[in-house]
Amino acid sequence: MAQPLGPAAAGAEEVDEPSVTLASDDETELVVVRPAIFRSHLFGVILCALLLLGGIGLIIFGAMTAALLVVPGLYFLVGGALGALLGGFFLLKWWIIGKTHKLTITTERSIYRSGIIHRFTSEVRHEDVRNIELDQKLKERLLKFGDIAISSSGQDDMEIVIRDIPHPQDVADLIRRQQ
Repeated sequence: MAQPLGPAAAGAEEVDEPSVTLASDDETELVVVRPAIFRSHLFGVILCALLLLGGIGLIIFGAMTAALLVVPGLYFLVGGALGALLGGFFLLKWWIIGKTHKLTITTERSIYRSGIIHRFTSEVRHEDVRNIELDQKLKERLLKFGDIAISSSGQDDMEIVIRDIPHPQDVADLIRRQQ
């Protein structure tokens, strides 16, 4: 059972069964963190939601006027359908990205997984962590999300890079406590 800690719990997900294969009986899953996609694309989400709702409104209006055999009703139907499809496409895309990227922190290691068809997994044992980088711009600090990168002593570059996670400082502190 995952046990989210502190403010990191806002982006954490409780899991009935461990979603990772634990290396030992002593290893327990502490927290699962997923990107805060809607928070990181706030204006885009608002715009796409308005486009989706406006498109649905135009479809309804166009259907009512098309029923009266008015030619402009068809234009409302087509315009509304295009707007709703475009807004819905981007909202769905961002939702899928948020669901297919996750960072699992256990008592012994950090595991990053991404992808649906092409799966990518990278893990770093906490005892091997050499560097943890946090990156938060002003907007990200205000909305409490950011990027985190983790490297181990055996690599020159960052092994785990996950973008737009909620409360990255809490996640980095949790990893440091496990070292």
